[in-house]
Amino acid sequence: MVTLRSLFLSALALSASAAPVFASNIVLNPDFYANGLNGYMEIADWTSSSSGVNTGSQANTGNAFWDNGTVPVGTTSVGFIQVNPSEGQFPAVPTDSLSQDLSLDIGAVYTLSYLENARAFNGISPEVEVLVGGNVVVPQSIVAPVGPVSSLNPFQLVTTTFTATASTETLQFLVSQQNSNDDATFLVTNVNVSAAPEPGTTGLMFSALGMLGFAVRRFAR
Repeated sequence: MVTLRSLFLSALALSASAAPVFASNIVLNPDFYANGLNGYMEIADWTSSSSGVNTGSQANTGNAFWDNGTVPVGTTSVGFIQVNPSEGQFPAVPTDSLSQDLSLDIGAVYTLSYLENARAFNGISPEVEVLVGGNVVVPQSIVAPVGPVSSLNPFQLVTTTFTATASTETLQFLVSQQNSNDDATFLVTNVNVSAAPEPGTTGLMFSALGMLGFAVRRFAR
């Protein structure tokens, strides 16, 4: 005898088998954590083009670089990339970057997302672009602070997709000055790269749920 319970269990099993499997984040140290430290330093799992001279980590204490904007609960640090004129103690850096090599499946589609912001203390904004395997996946644009110093506005979410063309490709956040005398700093955290679900599996899942709804309506008559 076909019962509502049996139909429900059948539809649930079908939807579970058809549901997309979301891969875990393949980015290491996505929040640029550095043991609660603040300042210029090498960051675990990330490579700085300036060997940590103009890049580093900012914990959620103090406001040397992370001086505005909020991040999700549980995130306690952000990475920073500073481009600045010569100030006697730092070299003049018109561009700088943080990068990480990713292990990918050739031909697979991946989703990249991250939270971005800029240092607010002097009102100067950097230009930022993101590359994977040397190809631009987020075009260069000006990243402005989400608010004045100590603003509680959230960091901005950026998301895009790309197709892997090699088994290992470099994810790079490349930051540039707008003008030669700029002292600008880009802030980034919650970097996520994960395999996108196949479109067909999502459609099958909703089809199964639709079947369940139809069955419920029939038995409710």
